[in-house]
Amino acid sequence: MALTTEQREVLAHVVVDPDAWFSHAVATFGAEKAAEFLEAKVARWGPDYEVKKAAGGYKDRAARQAEEDAAAAAKLAAEVAALAEQQAARVADIALVLDVMPTRATKDALARLITGQSA
Repeated sequence: MALTTEQREVLAHVVVDPDAWFSHAVATFGAEKAAEFLEAKVARWGPDYEVKKAAGGYKDRAARQAEEDAAAAAKLAAEVAALAEQQAARVADIALVLDVMPTRATKDALARLITGQSA
């Protein structure tokens, strides 16, 4: 059994890949049960699909998922950039401390001067 255009469009409203969904249903439950599940899904989601399609600017589930994924990726990239900036600032702070920190030899020489010991 092949999906009709209407069935494919309604399924695309709620699943990313209608053909894969139906193929999986057939492989898992058999053609007869898969057809029942398909009709139930189309009956359940058909009215919602029609309303949203009529409202204009309709996007199927795959398009909505792609947008959600892109937004999540952009958010993650921004978070990674912020963390990298924080890390760079910490590294700069540590480098500054290391630049002004006296070496062990300098510390030893200062300690000898303070205590009056000779080298």
